[in-house]
Amino acid sequence: MNKPGFIFLMVIMLFQSITTVKAQGFDVGSDFVSSYIWRGQNLGGASVQPWMEFTKGDFTVGTWSSVDLQERDNTELDLYIDYSLSDFKITFIDYFFDWTNVPYFEDWKDNHCGEIILQYDFSDLVPITLTWGTFVYNDEDYSSYAELAWSFKSGGTDCTLMAGFTPWRGYYADRPSLVNVAIKVSKNIQIGDFSLPVFGSFAINPVKADLPKLFNQDGAWFVFGLSL
Repeated sequence: MNKPGFIFLMVIMLFQSITTVKAQGFDVGSDFVSSYIWRGQNLGGASVQPWMEFTKGDFTVGTWSSVDLQERDNTELDLYIDYSLSDFKITFIDYFFDWTNVPYFEDWKDNHCGEIILQYDFSDLVPITLTWGTFVYNDEDYSSYAELAWSFKSGGTDCTLMAGFTPWRGYYADRPSLVNVAIKVSKNIQIGDFSLPVFGSFAINPVKADLPKLFNQDGAWFVFGLSL
């Protein structure tokens, strides 16, 4: 068995031995993904992405991380806080990119950036969620991303169809562009008494993709993942 395959098997065995924990407002879990694709951007290979959060009333504070299993310098540690009011949620995230293994509080400008995200869930009327995010520090372009997501069921699976757009030049593209078109399908696989949540996502970044080639390029990806 090759190294990536061995790592994949070990991660699955590890995930099967733990369960998500909930107690007095705390929640913790983890995802494993075959590639780290975010908003139409390729941020890494096979990765473990653990998270932990605490919820009190309408507020949630938490942390999320991504660790590339092959490129160990490719790590990310995020801290976030969000406030929910009925169908509206506002989130602030501090992203920390430990590309050079620098201390968390050192060289803040080069390794941190912050984003405010506004989200509205229209599910009381239609199964659609609208999200807008703008980087508010350490980004001179104030890079922004807007996404429309439609959720539905098909064949007993949960599906989400997403389209993401950047309104001006910034991190995502050098001009206003559609940068992310994706569909995500999630289901639970029963293994004895254990239920394993898995998902698959097919995403295209029209700015980067060499259509209709689709595969073997940095612009179209299929991602497999599992959650606990």
